[in-house]
Amino acid sequence: MEKGKRRFFLLLSSALVGILRSVSGELTSYECPYGWAGYLDHCYRFAADTTVDRVTAKTECTGDGAYLLSVNDEMENSFIVGQLEANDQGQIKKTWWSSGLRKEAGKQEFFWEGDGAPIESFYFWINSSIPGQQNLDHVLYYFDGYRWGWVLDTARPMRPFVCEISKEDLFMIGEISRGPDYGVTNPDETTIERGPKLTVQPTDTVYETDDALGFASIDCRASAYPAAGYSWVREKDGVQVEVDPGKEARYTVTNGRLVITKPNSEADDGLYQCKAHNQIGLVLSNSAKLTAGYLLDFPKSPRSPIETTSYQWASIECSPPSHYPEVLYTWYKNDIYNFIRPEVKPYIMISNDGRLYFSEVTSDDAGDYYCLIYKPGQATSQGKVSMPTQLKVTEGSPGTYEPQIGDGFPSVYPTIPKVGHTLRIECWASGSYRTGELVYNWDKVELKDGKVVRVVPLPNQAKVTDHNRVLIIPDVTFYDEGTYRCTVRRVNGQSTSKTINIVLQAVPYFTVGLKDQFVDAGTTLQWRCEAGGPPNPSYRWLKNGAAFDNSTIPADDVSRVIVSNNWVTIKALDATKDNAMYQCVATNALGSRYSSAQLKVLSFAPNFAKYPLQPNQYATEKGNTSLLCRPEAAPYPAFEEIVWYKNGAPLNPSTEDQARVRKMPNGNLFIYNVQRNDVGTYRCHVTNALGSAYTEGNLTVLATTTISQPPIDTNVMVNSSTLMQCMASYDHRIDVTYVWHHGNVLVEFERVFRLGENRYEVWLNPHYKRGTGMFAGGLYIMNAQYEHSGRYTCSVESSSGGISRAANLYVFGPPSEPAGVYINSPTVTASSVVVQWKASGNNGRPITSYVVETNNHWEGYWMIHMTNVVAQPDEYGTMHVQVPNLRPFSNYTVRMRAENVIGTSVASTPSDQFTTVATKPDMYPELVGGGGGKVGELTITWTPLPAWQHNGPDIGYRVLVKTKGNEDWEYVANVTGNVGHHVKLVGEQNFYLEYEVTVQAFNRIGLGPLAPIVVIRSAMGLPTIIAQNVLAQPLNATACIVHWEPVDDSRENLKGKLGGYRLSFWRECCEMELGAQRVTVDGQASEGTVIGLYPNTPYYFDVMVWNEAGNGPKSQYFIQRTLRNAPLNMPVEVEVNRKSESSIFVKWRGVSTNQLEEPLEGYKVRIWRDGEEIKVATDYDAKKETDLIVEGLRSDVVYKLRVFGYSRGGQGALSSPAIKFMLGSSPRTALSAFCLAIGLVVSLSFNWHSSS
Repeated sequence: MEKGKRRFFLLLSSALVGILRSVSGELTSYECPYGWAGYLDHCYRFAADTTVDRVTAKTECTGDGAYLLSVNDEMENSFIVGQLEANDQGQIKKTWWSSGLRKEAGKQEFFWEGDGAPIESFYFWINSSIPGQQNLDHVLYYFDGYRWGWVLDTARPMRPFVCEISKEDLFMIGEISRGPDYGVTNPDETTIERGPKLTVQPTDTVYETDDALGFASIDCRASAYPAAGYSWVREKDGVQVEVDPGKEARYTVTNGRLVITKPNSEADDGLYQCKAHNQIGLVLSNSAKLTAGYLLDFPKSPRSPIETTSYQWASIECSPPSHYPEVLYTWYKNDIYNFIRPEVKPYIMISNDGRLYFSEVTSDDAGDYYCLIYKPGQATSQGKVSMPTQLKVTEGSPGTYEPQIGDGFPSVYPTIPKVGHTLRIECWASGSYRTGELVYNWDKVELKDGKVVRVVPLPNQAKVTDHNRVLIIPDVTFYDEGTYRCTVRRVNGQSTSKTINIVLQAVPYFTVGLKDQFVDAGTTLQWRCEAGGPPNPSYRWLKNGAAFDNSTIPADDVSRVIVSNNWVTIKALDATKDNAMYQCVATNALGSRYSSAQLKVLSFAPNFAKYPLQPNQYATEKGNTSLLCRPEAAPYPAFEEIVWYKNGAPLNPSTEDQARVRKMPNGNLFIYNVQRNDVGTYRCHVTNALGSAYTEGNLTVLATTTISQPPIDTNVMVNSSTLMQCMASYDHRIDVTYVWHHGNVLVEFERVFRLGENRYEVWLNPHYKRGTGMFAGGLYIMNAQYEHSGRYTCSVESSSGGISRAANLYVFGPPSEPAGVYINSPTVTASSVVVQWKASGNNGRPITSYVVETNNHWEGYWMIHMTNVVAQPDEYGTMHVQVPNLRPFSNYTVRMRAENVIGTSVASTPSDQFTTVATKPDMYPELVGGGGGKVGELTITWTPLPAWQHNGPDIGYRVLVKTKGNEDWEYVANVTGNVGHHVKLVGEQNFYLEYEVTVQAFNRIGLGPLAPIVVIRSAMGLPTIIAQNVLAQPLNATACIVHWEPVDDSRENLKGKLGGYRLSFWRECCEMELGAQRVTVDGQASEGTVIGLYPNTPYYFDVMVWNEAGNGPKSQYFIQRTLRNAPLNMPVEVEVNRKSESSIFVKWRGVSTNQLEEPLEGYKVRIWRDGEEIKVATDYDAKKETDLIVEGLRSDVVYKLRVFGYSRGGQGALSSPAIKFMLGSSPRTALSAFCLAIGLVVSLSFNWHSSS
């Protein structure tokens, strides 16, 4: 049975023509109701939030005059799959009912119960064995992890389902969709009252404290009428505070955007949430984190060398300092100009965590390695550099080593991957590169018992980089979960592989979100939301931004309103109590997400202001017609409250399925086999508790076959689809045929090719398709192209003759690309050229302007050079424009684009290459500076000009130097080539003198402009001054303070600028001065601290002055013994007792010291908040007592506590483990500290003695 003929083999008569007319009088197609998706002439409802057995699913669909899903071609299947993707976004996909059914038990023949069509010309089974599964007869859509397809099952499981209905049967859908305009007469979409819906959510933001702009901003925007107002709250340490621009001038809120001027971490970091509100209600946004970005310095302590043997592997840790957010890593060897480049040295890899790996080391790799880290978007020169790590390589056996994938590889970044992240999976192997390069390969596999049973394709968006060692998967989804395998093979050698299992987590996402509800007063609303994780989310509800749960519901509404997890039930709906904005909040460990909707309780009398009966409708004798009764009312009239009249008398239509004049379940009137006596005036009268209303119109019956709905001139945008309608009104006893022509060419919808005996192939036209159902005579033009423009004729042919009508189809879109782009050679100058071209087709809309794009081959990319170019054609149709602002001495090509109101064309064919005229440089070198080098040298540096600024051949630089204060340049040097530095010898006696320098570029044509003059200094010499009166004093058992007299930091003494002091130290007993360790003190100082010493050990100390040139002479050494150990034992039996709401009493058993320790001087109690670093703890001194009262604590905070002894030797061992406690509000019972020692956090208000 053909779709659309399921009940009465309905043919839409001309009576519906009036219904299809819009206000402008032009024909429009039926729109699918709210909640239904349209494809060609059918509508589909995806019931994602309802799970039922197949019999119930079928009943649900037939209640709307629809049937379970039938799929009749590949294009419809593609549409269904796309809709399933949109409606089923959970991590685990659901399985959906269709109407597919086995024809006969034991046979592999199936049909669509919805329309009777056999399933025979195409199949979408998940695998070919499924149709043979006996005792499973029903076809369902199923997702196997990679694609959607068909499986079989019984009729019993609870599943979601898909309903399908022909657009001609839409009048059968009983449920009237309601939006915010329901019941509003002549609504204006822009001014219909509606609550706020967030269209722009706040996102995590990182600001830089040294940002020149000096502000941070977070966006929030909502759609609402009246327009939404906004406010913000900030949460830190669990406390929410209103952001008040009225009290704090640094804050401004404009159209939802929060701007914070001069943000600082202490005052502004935290979680921010936006509130959008109007008179309808209030909603909350997602929370966004505002954080100050920071990048600390590397420690200055020396790094241990890495020792390895040649032909073996090695790795060097970067160990970056604390930073936020993530940083980028690079390495250099020995000096800043020798960066490590894995792209040219494939045996080296820089991992995402900064570690440097060598698959095979040779003696050439020995040296000092520096890790350089910098923020994304930041120049490497602004980054931080580590102390060097020396790689020592000793000679080894040059054997051949097969690849071995390193421990911890493959590795994934981020380490806890989330949906939406860019996933980076790294693989690295050691092995010989000399005898054959290591080749990396990735695939995705399925494992069973640790063995690969299936290899599946990598995700479509996946790409490999870094010699295939790194697999990148942008915007990762749950589909991308699974096992990934890295295989490494040595060319002409062996291979090895390892796998990694990727499991994703996700901030909650809604698979069933809230929808606005516009419902009748007194009825019951059941609202459900559903969200996915993982981790699995929990749920809570908000009403106008406030908690909405069983504890906040007013006492008189407890039986009326029920909140249970992700369900809300509201009975006896009341506008005064229930109208509001509601939010379902789904929360897991990764965050919270909000689904928002408006509830509006309606109550008003019926009206037909929007959908009256048409004044005049037409039907053909022996045809069919429908009269639609569509009032708006709340409550909606019951079936018996919808009454039809004809010519003023009650019509009393039957409700039986086979009745000729039938009242449909939704109140519409359907007339089958129209008769002459059906002519008349029809009235639909409706009533509810608040009033009544009616609408009426005339029905006219025609006798002859006519094209009641001819094709009309139609515009369609290129690559879009449209319908040219053609509908005949005729006696249904006559067979009619619709034939279409494009110009004089017959429109073919399909062709059948014979490939051999009993073998055929059917070709379907990808651009033309016949209409079906209510559009049976129509012509669908799909993916329209410009060649489909023209005149189309619809012919209706029958045994009694034929009739035809024609109309034009206009395909419009962006213009075609300009033609004949040509360079007028005589017009080429150093900075401009005249380009000429001709216009091509405008494709239905006049060309308004052109775009000129240029490609300077020095730069190597196309850029937009001119826009809004308006040019008039000459007598030959050629247009011209002068293109200015070109760079001299550059090879260019030019291309054009045309523009109209629809869009911009593709680019034209590029012009021939041309070269602009050479001229002298017009730019000066940037960043002129210098300094440093060897004593007696003046080093001048600058940034060389890029190639497109050379302006001519033979680029070079002219360097001019004079002593500061002199008027005339004392030195001029011409430096050839595109270099960036020059060294002038000034003599060792001229150390650290100021010079004025400038640089200008030159080429074969002439000199360019001078750079601004800068002052630099010549190189420093080694300091000659010696630090005097060096003295060392013990600080504790492992540290000493070294004192000296600050030196006179004159230029003559220091041979430059003071860098600071270097303190050398070595043990008297067993270390040599030659191998002494050093501590550097920057700047002018008189003392420095040396740590990390052995207790009770004599040390030699000396001091040297240093500057950029190096170290000065050593001072006389001083010998000093460190103190004995701090207390080695820790206090034990620590007890904590509650003293008051803000104080505790702590007692412990003390420690004793021996001859290896300094005498005990006392005890301290160290207390800090749980969750904070111990370094921010507060110490309370008990002197030599073994108990202490600590006051000034908060009762609502969980603290940690440890006790230690101290002496001149320093801080002793801390009691362990730390005790956790919270004061609470009142004392009750006792509990030993042992509970806290094993990790319990117990409120002291219930568990500790009071000492009162």
